[in-house]
Amino acid sequence: MWLWLLVFVALVAFYWWWRSSRLSAPQQQWIDHRLLPNLGKPRSIWKLIIASLLFSVALANPQFSNKKQPVEQKGMDVVIALDISASMYANDISPSRMERAKQLVQQFIGELSGNRIGFMVFAGSAYLQSPLTTDYQIFDVLLPAVSPNLAGQQGTSFASVFDLAEALFEKDKEFGRALLVISDGENHDSEALQKADDSDFVTYSIGVGTEIGGQIPLTNGRYKRDANGKVIISKLNPRFLKKLAREGKGQYYDLESLSGNPQQLINSLDRLKKRTIAVQSYTDYSSFYQWFLAAGLLFLLWQFVGNIKEIKLHKV
Repeated sequence: MWLWLLVFVALVAFYWWWRSSRLSAPQQQWIDHRLLPNLGKPRSIWKLIIASLLFSVALANPQFSNKKQPVEQKGMDVVIALDISASMYANDISPSRMERAKQLVQQFIGELSGNRIGFMVFAGSAYLQSPLTTDYQIFDVLLPAVSPNLAGQQGTSFASVFDLAEALFEKDKEFGRALLVISDGENHDSEALQKADDSDFVTYSIGVGTEIGGQIPLTNGRYKRDANGKVIISKLNPRFLKKLAREGKGQYYDLESLSGNPQQLINSLDRLKKRTIAVQSYTDYSSFYQWFLAAGLLFLLWQFVGNIKEIKLHKV
């Protein structure tokens, strides 16, 4: 913005020079130089113009690179696994289990800034959506697209979640690694409990839905039914999810308790050991606008002293 001021001052200076140079001899004779000693003298305004240019540069706050500092970014690796089986569209919580779960994932990403985050979805199998990354903007694209259509087969295979998480995590047991499983716990497999126990990372489970349960809406406006034609009521299974967290050396949380305050889970994650996950170069800048400001003041003083001298000469 201040650079535009430089252009404006330059245009004003050109206009003043053009107008002053066009004063004819008859016009000059009507000027009382005792009262206006500088009128008609183009050079008299250049000190003010130069001062204005210098002040404009000072306002732009010119800087130069002083030195570069390496900055270590410490954090942990967190993989989020989101259940996208059909039961996650049950309407026992508003607007649906799936939408509430996606909102919670978005909250987690904001709270876990500075850590590497990976993301997968799962139903009959687990599907990688993002490897471990600190580029959180990718989740703004991934989360809205999450739906059961991403799953090649329905069901709920928790065992496949642990297989994929094991492949994502680096084989370094000296720092914190955590798996967050977000699910209603339905259609679970016992193999997952053994995998959670054998894993060398911490597993947290988050229950979505209610134990009263809700119906599963279909795209045609009806509700999902079993083989006997009875409407299916999908219910949260906290018992299995608690076992999963216990075997994984972690903790179980209910989505309703975390939605308003995810900090309780974040605090638990923060206790995990962190390591250097990135080294960034930070450039330190120094300002030198003071030199332009001082030079502008000198030109103003020069102009002021020159005006006083000319007024005194005309008085004599």
